[in-house]
Amino acid sequence: MKLENENIVGELNLLLINMPEYNSPLEKLRWLYLKLGKMFCYDYRIASDPSIATNELDFDKNYVGRFQTCAQISYIANIMFNQIPGVKSKIIERKMDYRGHQQLGLEHVANEVTIDGVGKFILDLTLDLYLIQSGYQTEHFGLDYFKDHKIDLQYTQEGYDIISLRECRMLDEKIGILPLDGYTNERQNEYMSIFEKQDFSIKTPNEIIDYKLKYLSKLVPQFKGHHEGKLLLNKLILEMLKVDYKEFNLTYRNDNTDQIITCFDIFYKNEEIWLLYSNTSGIIKTTKEKIEHMLKNG
Repeated sequence: MKLENENIVGELNLLLINMPEYNSPLEKLRWLYLKLGKMFCYDYRIASDPSIATNELDFDKNYVGRFQTCAQISYIANIMFNQIPGVKSKIIERKMDYRGHQQLGLEHVANEVTIDGVGKFILDLTLDLYLIQSGYQTEHFGLDYFKDHKIDLQYTQEGYDIISLRECRMLDEKIGILPLDGYTNERQNEYMSIFEKQDFSIKTPNEIIDYKLKYLSKLVPQFKGHHEGKLLLNKLILEMLKVDYKEFNLTYRNDNTDQIITCFDIFYKNEEIWLLYSNTSGIIKTTKEKIEHMLKNG
């Protein structure tokens, strides 16, 4: 399916018409944020065609695509957040610096939301898409929680109120959205505890990576968009495999549409290990020779 062919305008209208009658505007806002987070995918085509970011949404055509940039996602979210009584939303610009990822100074937008009697917050839905879609706790709902991901944001929380991770969890429990088995973060922590109890001294680097990949793969759902899956892989390689790596994006043609896969070149104990990822096929272990063969054959 071509990225521009999937229309979600009906799903967006469904959310607005059927918004639950929670007690507080904050609870309604949280519910809507999480529901929207399951709908959108980041449009990776912007990497080769920056003009996509300036595409204006035409609601007269009764069409909204699933694949959008941060500007378009924030614009749609802005319209919907402002439908909640007691909530006022506007779009703000932010400057993001991904150190080491060749995106220094990338312009970025999000939503500034004011809730009557509660406070003023930054909501950055685009950055939370991959977390929402994989069951992780959000990190950008009234908070910028980057841990060790080496991301700097100007105007991060200065002048804004904060909704802590604990408060987000309480909201999710109250509105009935928290899964019975908890966030995926908790399963990841369980798997990492299993790793700590293993004696890897008798295993080869390849065997160690294979062992960890069996657990890591359980945390990766089938995403609708490639970008969200790639971001989750970045997170899991850093936090679970704890290895140095490089990544490369490759494109191929499928039904006259550019499809994308990501190669991860992992360096571990003097060995080089290659992984492929696509949102349809998941994680596949491969070799440098096989990737070179793919490149030679288009």
